[in-house]
This record gives sequence, structure tokens and C-alpha cells, in this order.
Amino acid sequence: MISDEELLYELQKGHESALEALVHRYHRQIFAYLYRVTHNYHLAEDLAQETFWRMCKTVKLYKYPRSFKPWLYTIASNITRDHWRSAGNKPTQELPEELAAEGNVEEWFERQENRQRVVKALGQLEGSRREIVILRFYQDLTLAEISQVTGFPLGTVKSRLHYALKELRELLKGGGNCEIQVGK
Repeated sequence: MISDEELLYELQKGHESALEALVHRYHRQIFAYLYRVTHNYHLAEDLAQETFWRMCKTVKLYKYPRSFKPWLYTIASNITRDHWRSAGNKPTQELPEELAAEGNVEEWFERQENRQRVVKALGQLEGSRREIVILRFYQDLTLAEISQVTGFPLGTVKSRLHYALKELRELLKGGGNCEIQVGK
């Protein structure tokens, strides 16, 4: 399988099939990240499209051997920040639409309730802390990749993640059985 970086090199040479492959690999992940950050389906779609458009526009600026994934998330993160700054846009706190699930209805409702509590608690975190938690636990980026995406030093990323998780535990304490597993 061809690597992301090799596909980007092919895109720099003008091969459209490389763009299709990169969009196919990353559109769902970028959309999910933007949706979690904005809590707005249509806005996340627009910002995801803008992310790939800007990737194409700046593909000649990509420098090897930088990893592609953090570079793409940096573009998405910057586009989101630009959106919030322009025209006084503010992030909303609405909860995402819940999708139907298979299985026991009672368990489904309990999972949805827990999920909504976590989303609501995430919405109460300060912007950079929320972004770091989303990048780490929802997008599965490493701390080093998060440092690249946000522009924060690695120590700052670790510190903000630590305090964000501590704050999330406090926000979720006493509200049922929704625990946060930190992991590695």
C-alpha cells in the first residue's frame, strides 16, 4: 500500500488519482474531527471540504519528511480557528444528533445518555484543552502529532491534556457511571 507521503508527492506532480486516494482515506476522519469541534453537521462538511481545498492549494509547500496526517489536521484546525474568528462566529454547545443503534434499546439509551454527558462536558472545556482531548481520544493522534497540529510544545500538550482530563472527571463526577479511561 502506498504511503500518505508518497501520495502527496504524486499529488505535487499533478496526479489527480493521488488526491482521490487521500480524500478517500481521510475525509471521514477530518469530518468527524470537525464535527466534534463544531457540533454542527453542515458546518463540519463545509470545513472538511475547505480543508481538502486548502491542502491542494498549499500542496507545493509540504516539506518532506514531515508526516502527512498531522499536517492535514493542522490545516483543519487552522480553518476552524479562522471560522470562529471571522464575523464573530462562536462555537455552539448543541449536542450532536444521535443515530439509531442495534441491540437492546435500554442499553442504547444508556450509552446515548453517557455519550451526551461526555459531549456536554467536552463543550465546557476551554478551546485548546477541548481540541487536544478530541485529537488524542477521538482522532487517535499521538502527543507529538498533536504538538505539530496545535503548534504547542510537547510539554504544553501533555499539561493541557492532563488538566483537561482532570476537569472532565470533575464535570462527570456524580452524574452516573460515565468514567474516562486515560490509557497511555
